Amino acid sequence: MEEITHPTTIAPVAQIKSDLLTIDKVATLLGRSIDAVHTMCRRNQIPHYKHAKRLYFSQIEVEATILSKKNRIETIYERNVRHRAEIMADQARHSTLNKRIRA
Repeated sequence: MEEITHPTTIAPVAQIKSDLLTIDKVATLLGRSIDAVHTMCRRNQIPHYKHAKRLYFSQIEVEATILSKKNRIETIYERNVRHRAEIMADQARHSTLNKRIRA
């Protein structure tokens, strides 16, 4: 009887190690603090691996998470634009209220 073997693709160890990111690199990549990245890990918003009480991240998975629509991570630029828009909306709302009060 002939033995059936299934082809497997196993990445070389050097390739796997070069793909791994530390929490410092992920925080820099996302433009967030290390504490914010820890919070994202606790909420399962970003894929991560634990080994010897340390967090590691796959660069490919982190980039895919950034680009995915379901778990979209807001960039610093997007956050600043959203924040400015909220401030302008608040100012417009207060301006309208002040006009009504004065009238």
